[in-house]
Amino acid sequence: MDRLKEMLPLAKELFQPRLADRLQSFSTTHDKYNRLCTEYRKVIADFIQAAQRRQADMRLGAVSYLMISYLHSSAITKTYEFEISLMNERFFLDSDAYSIYWCPKIFFDFIEEDMEVFAAEARKRWIRIRDYEFDDIRRFYANECNGLAALFFAEKTLQAAVDGGVKGLDCGQELKILYGGYMDKVVALATIKRDALQ
Repeated sequence: MDRLKEMLPLAKELFQPRLADRLQSFSTTHDKYNRLCTEYRKVIADFIQAAQRRQADMRLGAVSYLMISYLHSSAITKTYEFEISLMNERFFLDSDAYSIYWCPKIFFDFIEEDMEVFAAEARKRWIRIRDYEFDDIRRFYANECNGLAALFFAEKTLQAAVDGGVKGLDCGQELKILYGGYMDKVVALATIKRDALQ
């Protein structure tokens, strides 16, 4: 654990400028970014349409939250997926919540490449670095990349939901769009009032 504390400053030094460069490149003129936006709109539209069918079949009740959760376990599995869920007022305790999993790949595609750069530098400073130590650094970096994804979700989710037909869902008084860790702290991205849904 002590060595991890020594490694983190090197990881930050190497990763932060790379993340800053990537953030700058994800502009409206970036083809990959535009393709990701199109893909996300389709994912949300398909998700909402499937939720409407579930509500019609009585497999899903009125929903209060559209929650986008990053999954800490996905850094271990290297899938970097997010859970997108529709939940009732019981939130994470909703046993009938409807969820899908999706990864905005362009925010995570470079992790392994950057980990190789980190590994080369780290091996110059420390001997016999264990796999679990690299895994700890990868989890740290994936968490940093989640920040890029958070900006994307904050910017794109409300319009994707509106375009995807969210007004066709039974949402009670309002639908809150939230982002955060699974079973962890969340932040509100938007709230859609019932009258706006009709």
